[in-house]
Amino acid sequence: METITAKQYVLNIPTTISAAATTTIDLNTGNLFGVSLGANMSTISLTNPSKSTYMIKLKQDATGSRTEVFPTTSWLWAG
Repeated sequence: METITAKQYVLNIPTTISAAATTTIDLNTGNLFGVSLGANMSTISLTNPSKSTYMIKLKQDATGSRTEVFPTTSWLWAG
């Protein structure tokens, strides 16, 4: 069996989610998500998680200095 090693992997995020006071991400729809921070102190919650790796890219809107609140008991962070 041949081993393939990727030097670079690029995957475009198909749609960007606009953050609101509470932003829910349905993990059944994929494993790579983009969130545009359009509200301050938005809380991100996840639905339908399974054992997998997910990537969420947070991007500031034109206003900038937006903040997010992450659940402290249900998220595991790399590192």
